[in-house]
Amino acid sequence: MDLGALREIGLNEAEIRVYATLIRHRPLSAREIAEKSGLYRPYVYDTLAKLVKKGLVTRVKDPAVHRYLAVHPDRIVTIIEERRRRVLDAVDRLRDSYLAMGAEDSVRIFEGSEGLTSFYEELYASIRDGRSRRLYVMGGTGEATRHVEYYFPKLLRRGREERLHRRVDIRMIYNASARASEMVQSHADAVALKFAPPGCDAAATTILTDTMLALMVLKERPFVIAIANPHIINTYMTLFSQVWEGTAG
Repeated sequence: MDLGALREIGLNEAEIRVYATLIRHRPLSAREIAEKSGLYRPYVYDTLAKLVKKGLVTRVKDPAVHRYLAVHPDRIVTIIEERRRRVLDAVDRLRDSYLAMGAEDSVRIFEGSEGLTSFYEELYASIRDGRSRRLYVMGGTGEATRHVEYYFPKLLRRGREERLHRRVDIRMIYNASARASEMVQSHADAVALKFAPPGCDAAATTILTDTMLALMVLKERPFVIAIANPHIINTYMTLFSQVWEGTAG
């Protein structure tokens, strides 16, 4: 039974082994836990104290010897929810500080699938908090989900909701070769969609919002350059409007 994921809620290897032992055999004394888990008894006492403090193990009243019992695994879900609430509170405070600083001119580079995920998080955040009311794309390839399976669909769902409320203007000009893409077809009702003429496919995708201009290449290793500068953004906004009007669809 692989329980390595429990490290993500702060349990170390010994705590996982002791807790799993108590799930399978209960209740047990520290000596019995040491025998069944393969841990030294002094280490078991220290580990039990930590698990009791975390609410994952309780002591069983026994006049002869201290015994321990594992708390129902649903307690782990509660721990995750408590941590999530604390993390979200911290993120809210950080977001307030981030927005209070205002926009600064910058050039940032995002590389690989992890970098692409960070880029989409930034893009999604600018729409969510109202900094961006426009999202324009030129040279879309329909390959984003191949690299980012979660954030791109999430962005599109958010885009659909925002567009229905007339809060965000979303327009996308995809390469002609992307017309049959399943991903493109899946959000055709969420955005204003056009396709470039055959033979005019772009090698790089241009993504434009009120806060950034991004140039993206989705090859084996995704690569994105994001530029935050109002003069460059406004220039490309004008260029996109001209291209949009000149594209038949």
